[in-house]
Amino acid sequence: MTLNEIKVAEAQMLNDYLDTIPSCDRKYFAREVVKRCGNGITMKTFYNWKYMSCRIPVFAKKIIEEVAGRQIFIWDDEFTS
Repeated sequence: MTLNEIKVAEAQMLNDYLDTIPSCDRKYFAREVVKRCGNGITMKTFYNWKYMSCRIPVFAKKIIEEVAGRQIFIWDDEFTS
């Protein structure tokens, strides 16, 4: 897979999860992820991930899954490099 294809796939996985929670709770989910990520991650960055503008870093994927309470992303070498 190319980096662009991986970026699109990651965003799709995130959006598929977000579609499972009520729309009114999505902003609270995003805020909690941003808060836990720290390191200059802002809401703008979260929305860049959501709208396929950039790849989601591995550390952020782990935090997203912790906040979600379930696995969202594929964890193989192609997606974690």
